[in-house]
Amino acid sequence: MTARVEPPGTVDPGARWPDRGAWGYRLRLVLAFGAIYILWGTSYMAIRVALPGIPPALMSGSRFILAGLLLLGIARAGGSALRPRRNVLPILAGIGMLLVAGNWGVVWSEQYVTSGVAALIFATAPLCIAALSAGVSSAERFTARAAAGLVLGLAGVAILVWPKISRGAVGDLRGEVALVLAVIVWSVASVWAKHATLQLPPFVAAGWQLLAGGVGFFLVAVLLGEPWRARWQWASVLAFGYLTVCGSCLGYGSYLWLLHHVPAARAATFAYVNPVVAVLLGWLLLGEPLGFFVILGMLVIVPGVFLTIAPRSTPGG
Repeated sequence: MTARVEPPGTVDPGARWPDRGAWGYRLRLVLAFGAIYILWGTSYMAIRVALPGIPPALMSGSRFILAGLLLLGIARAGGSALRPRRNVLPILAGIGMLLVAGNWGVVWSEQYVTSGVAALIFATAPLCIAALSAGVSSAERFTARAAAGLVLGLAGVAILVWPKISRGAVGDLRGEVALVLAVIVWSVASVWAKHATLQLPPFVAAGWQLLAGGVGFFLVAVLLGEPWRARWQWASVLAFGYLTVCGSCLGYGSYLWLLHHVPAARAATFAYVNPVVAVLLGWLLLGEPLGFFVILGMLVIVPGVFLTIAPRSTPGG
């Protein structure tokens, strides 16, 4: 079984999806894939633009508070009940805190690494999810192909950090270390969410998780004094708005929609498209260096992720 990359609150990722030929459905399909490919791919650049004015914990906390409220509002407008059962609240809060912690790690790391490198290292999350899923569920076999993908992913990360190691700048690896920890934390949250029995509509579960995590990290931001250090420059404000509306709401909502209309492995193709988009945009628009090791790391990591999440053509895959 190919490991699936699924968001919190997915009710039935194995459910049948409609086979519709109408142009309206095809247009929604194209727009949804465009959202997770382009909007998520550009989020790394938007983080880089927002950081000079908005500190990391404040950015993650306030962004996800707004995104959680928006998702809950959309769910309520669609007729969904918003009130979760009391015994589910600690699970929602725990998953939400881990999810936002993973995002905070990415935001914090971009103070020290380029947006392209951040996207490439975080692209290894599906590899981590596959390994964790195999460890907690006998139904999720860690295949030889997934193992090869994991080896390639680790090799790609090693390639990205090698320039600093080779010149003795090991102490300057804090951004890369933060990204690896972010991958692990986000993957744990994803696997936990996948196996948790929430019995909630996807947007309701995701909304509560993002809201809980956002409140938690906003409190962290207050303790660190970040709201008083923020400089609400136009570039930072616009990038923050883009991250909240396009990255969190439109991108996340599109991913949830796709999981109910296409195979999970097809929806998860964002994982090897996003880093390519991020690397190219960082180079073109932010002037980030596109050196030999960045290109080589991309050429190693992207196929590794593909091996892990692409569906097998043989029966029973």
